[in-house]
Amino acid sequence: YEIRLGTYYGHTASVQAALAVSPGGRTFTKVRLSGDEHWDTVEAEHYGPRDGEHPEKRVNLNEMLEVRWRVAMLDGDELEIAPVDRKFAEGTLASLAYVRLIPVDEVQHSTEMSRPDTKRLVAVFDGTFYGNFPKDEEEIWGYFEPMRGSDFSLVFWATCRLDACYYLSEVGRPLTPLPEEMLNRRTYILKDFQRWVEREVDPLEVAVDAAHELGLEIYGSMRLMGVEIPPFHQFHGAPTFMTEHPEFWAVDASGRRVPHLSLAFPEVRDLIVRLFREQAQRYGIDGVHVLFNRSFPFVLFEEPFVRDFAERYGEDPRNLDPSDPRLWVQRAEYTTALLRELRAMSDDVGRRLGTAVHAMNSLRNNLYFGLDIVRWAKEGLIDHLVL
Repeated sequence: YEIRLGTYYGHTASVQAALAVSPGGRTFTKVRLSGDEHWDTVEAEHYGPRDGEHPEKRVNLNEMLEVRWRVAMLDGDELEIAPVDRKFAEGTLASLAYVRLIPVDEVQHSTEMSRPDTKRLVAVFDGTFYGNFPKDEEEIWGYFEPMRGSDFSLVFWATCRLDACYYLSEVGRPLTPLPEEMLNRRTYILKDFQRWVEREVDPLEVAVDAAHELGLEIYGSMRLMGVEIPPFHQFHGAPTFMTEHPEFWAVDASGRRVPHLSLAFPEVRDLIVRLFREQAQRYGIDGVHVLFNRSFPFVLFEEPFVRDFAERYGEDPRNLDPSDPRLWVQRAEYTTALLRELRAMSDDVGRRLGTAVHAMNSLRNNLYFGLDIVRWAKEGLIDHLVL
């Protein structure tokens, strides 16, 4: 049967407030069949302001929305329902109004089944896990279980923001709570992560095991990010490579520091390589994923860049128009160097790691930020390019 669930958004103060503030916002309920080991999370299709206005997708008070959940063989199974107990979602609970079963014949069922030639989908779990870090092994499995028997073959799993790590790293700094008096929009994720620290259970180990049990490859995903915009500039409570080494920050043409680490410094690239090496050797990730569409600029006018540019072109780059393509070409040397060093690390660990990158939306925009994706492809430095 194809199982469709009618989700009801009742007239309660919490639901009313959530829908009023965030059209297309997140409203959850958890479901599973009695024979399932793990829970699945059902919600309305999520969309944000950047996705445009979609009145037909908006959930209003006292309305029901039908969601296609899954196709399953039913033989006396019971449907189990539970509320979502993650802090950020506790005020946006949905209720289950009805279940609709649609018979599926053998031909239809065969089209639903995954085949080797159709396993081309990639799942991206990036950033801050929607405000809360998974609180336990069950919640991590909840991310992977819906991909069982599907056309998903690869998962990009957030492991760190530079050396602020979502796992019990020995190279980087595992997430640490900030003092209560500090402004922090990551409060829940930092507190949730401490549950893993206290239990001495590593969430990355759980994620890798879950992926591999389901026949999925899993790449460690990294944002090249240090601090955020004030007043939320401090991401977590531990010192980081960035806070301890301002000498490796990017600088603008006037010499003013910019709150990004620069890939022009070998020490910064080495940190990234060591983090991914740890994830490959200790945890068995299948590849690395670098988000170049976030946290730019990666190189500006740091001493190595100015020196190398002057040697190459005989000019001071700080005196040039920002649109001069020679600036872009030289900046690309350092992002390309990082990918070469990641490939070399892959050889060192004794197995071929895949390499994936998120990049910008055009060749020109990529080059402007020092991302020579054509060169990367020709040199075989990347296996997956996401635009």
